[in-house]
Amino acid sequence: HTTLDLDGPLCWCGTRGCVEALAGPTAVVAEVRTSPGLARQLGVAQADGAPSGEPGVPADAGRTDDPATVDDSVVTAFAAVAAAASAGHPEARRILDRSARYVAAAALNTVNLLDVRMLVLSGASLAAAGDVYLPVVRDLLSAALFARGDHPVDVRLSRTAASAPAVGGAALVLQSHLVPTLAPPAHPRPSAPLSEISTLST
Repeated sequence: HTTLDLDGPLCWCGTRGCVEALAGPTAVVAEVRTSPGLARQLGVAQADGAPSGEPGVPADAGRTDDPATVDDSVVTAFAAVAAAASAGHPEARRILDRSARYVAAAALNTVNLLDVRMLVLSGASLAAAGDVYLPVVRDLLSAALFARGDHPVDVRLSRTAASAPAVGGAALVLQSHLVPTLAPPAHPRPSAPLSEISTLST
């Protein structure tokens, strides 16, 4: 949830202009749905009750959805847009290129801040449209990275991009059960008598 536009659309996280609100699958699909003709060409169904917006402006630009509540229609629709872009559909490619530029800007900010030497793109959306996003991110980092004169950044698509969220969630569960954690330090209860406080502090 890196902010790229202070006056951008409101995100479910509570701030405005997040990369997700500007470039995530919900935003991409919403932009396609603002043009019923384009949506029909790409096989993207209109959302129930979705208002019509102006071309190039997501119909739900007021707020993006919490990814935990995004239904399968958005996932399916984004995959259809990605397939059309890969096949050479100019409007689908334009919309995804715009999304990719936002993702690249967020990647540039991250790499400039952390000075990493490798950046791995992952997630179901990038698994579907990595051929569009990957070159855009690579090109921007090659041209604008602050430390480009010192070292390059290896940008690659994860081999498990589609299943990365599930793998990460499973890893957290396993870690919580298998990795020992330090017990929190003992603190006296607020209502503990002075004698007990003295005992605990020595």
